[in-house]
Amino acid sequence: MVSVVIARSVHQWKQTLRWQIDPVRHEYGLVTLIARLDEENRSFLDFHIVPNLDRLKRFNVSLVDAWLNRGQRLPDISAFPEVMARVRFAEGGDTLEGVAANKTITG
Repeated sequence: MVSVVIARSVHQWKQTLRWQIDPVRHEYGLVTLIARLDEENRSFLDFHIVPNLDRLKRFNVSLVDAWLNRGQRLPDISAFPEVMARVRFAEGGDTLEGVAANKTITG
């Protein structure tokens, strides 16, 4: 399973822009696709896959945030299966072959 989180942009003070992440309590331990919205919250800015959210309460990330380095940035959404496999493999959740086989069966 994969959790999907839409992170909307918020102005914290003056020109400081952050993205607000609201973990889903029963999904916080899952591999997560984070979709950050643009400054106006009208379209997608970028996508990241992280091994899990590792937090239960709302938190914010910056444009270039070290927390996002726990996973990988998607160059575009079509790269989802490949990057998902790498993140899961890096966390010891699956083998690359197992993820690829599962994608073939379910995708």
